[in-house]
Amino acid sequence: MIDKWLALIEGERLSRSESSIVKKFSQDPEGKYFLQFSDVLKSHGKTNESLELLIEGVGRHPSFSVARVLLSKNLLEKGLIDEAWQNLEESPVSLDTNKLAQKLKIKLSILLGLEDICRNLLFEQKPSSDSEVISIKQDIVNLGFDTARIKLIESLELDKEFILKNFTPSKVKKLHQSDSSISSESTQGSDKSDQDDIEISPTQQSTNNSDPATFNNFRLSNLSNAFTDEADTSLNQNFASSSLSSMTLASIYARQGHYGKALGIYRQLLLEKPHSKVLQEKIEELSRLDQKQAISDIGVDPELADELERMKEIDYKISILNSLMSKLDSDQ
Repeated sequence: MIDKWLALIEGERLSRSESSIVKKFSQDPEGKYFLQFSDVLKSHGKTNESLELLIEGVGRHPSFSVARVLLSKNLLEKGLIDEAWQNLEESPVSLDTNKLAQKLKIKLSILLGLEDICRNLLFEQKPSSDSEVISIKQDIVNLGFDTARIKLIESLELDKEFILKNFTPSKVKKLHQSDSSISSESTQGSDKSDQDDIEISPTQQSTNNSDPATFNNFRLSNLSNAFTDEADTSLNQNFASSSLSSMTLASIYARQGHYGKALGIYRQLLLEKPHSKVLQEKIEELSRLDQKQAISDIGVDPELADELERMKEIDYKISILNSLMSKLDSDQ
């Protein structure tokens, strides 16, 4: 997996500090230098690959709060507001004292339509001295929550129609309950050694350095360019075993229309949690979408397509049974 990341910056002109980061990452690819290396990728225009590396790294180091918060910041920049929120909510360590995390949660709660949570963050907790947060607070007081929400959506150049239609408190609650039911089945440990004990490069320390242009041409309803083809490679085992990072990437792939890749991740998770109804429902939904996409591409007769779908489901169930039998045999 390391060769993939290093290959991305091969031939690039690196500064002395960047070369040092690349060297440290190559020496310890499973460590926490993925965070600094992702910043190197981003600085050389590899923003999509940088995001994928962050997702993978947070999956390996779930308690590394600096990386987790920066991942949510990047997800927000891509318009993935529900994934950004869920990533913060799934932190095994408290983010209450992390100013950037709290600022992101305020923005995300507004975008998701979670007014009660937003008001709690703004009015019932310790007042923030951040000028942007103060401005948001004033907008809610003077304009009301709904108008302030629209203003924020427009300022971030997100798809207003899509967000207002798809993110209501009831829908968001249902969505996150489904995702959390998968995460709660996992037994990821919380290692305090993952705390923020790594030096962050100057570009990562800034909380106000995002270029508004990064939001242009990215719409929640059209993420076909979220990852380049070069980044769409198979996951390593460490990454696939993390339900949080796997769910996040699967969600991104599904929104891209890469249903087959999303299905691969969900099916891997189902092998680990074969009784998860949530995973089974997601697989069934994506299987239908994947089949419809295939039909559209090759123009198959609808009746034949239905029969192919039934055969595909039977084959998949057989593969699950075979995997379970193999596991039982190995345990004996």
